Amino acid sequence: MFQPDNYKAHPSEIGSIMPTPKGDGIVSVGTATILQKWAKEQLYEKNESFNVSSKYTRKGVEMESRAIEYLIENSNIPWGTKNERTYENDFMVGTPDLVFTDLIVDIKCSYSCFTFPLFDTKCSPDYIWQVQGYMELTGAKNAIVAYILMDAPEDVVTQEAYALARKEGSELTEELVQRTQEQLQYEHLPANLRIKLFHIAYDPIQVEKIKNKVADCREYLKTLSK
Repeated sequence: MFQPDNYKAHPSEIGSIMPTPKGDGIVSVGTATILQKWAKEQLYEKNESFNVSSKYTRKGVEMESRAIEYLIENSNIPWGTKNERTYENDFMVGTPDLVFTDLIVDIKCSYSCFTFPLFDTKCSPDYIWQVQGYMELTGAKNAIVAYILMDAPEDVVTQEAYALARKEGSELTEELVQRTQEQLQYEHLPANLRIKLFHIAYDPIQVEKIKNKVADCREYLKTLSK
């Protein structure tokens, strides 16, 4: 049987567990779904993310290193390489993208210009929660959520071309692949159209809310372990 008190929130999921439950529930319905997945991972010793991969995830993973290089070359962010260290405390566990003395940077590789927040004036609440978690883990007091618009990798272009061919009821052709590739190319554009930064300050009140929510999550998990 899994141990409910072993649950620690990953910063990327904090925004999803924070909603207030309706009625007398310990956690919200969405949070319960996340916790049930965690419980299954413990019981079956399987990682759900191992079986779930999307074109959005693949682009982010494949282009992350190049996105970091491009960001450093075209902004005031200090030189650095992808952080590989996992940080952990009593409530959270996670691996920030870039870690400096008093700054963490979280990289978001937008899938296309239509998911790139060019005109947004505020950062996504989920990402604000995420970097609050990373700041608490690392001791940093400042964070940047950095959206980068990179060209799609070849396998993603091919997948999109296949999808377009099916939609049009046609065969996959070199012309169709080329047309798809052109739609997902951005490296010819200036940096102001490919980089969007949101600066976030450490907020101890938000961090305390995260800790309280993790405690609620553990209480809910205890109801599953009975």
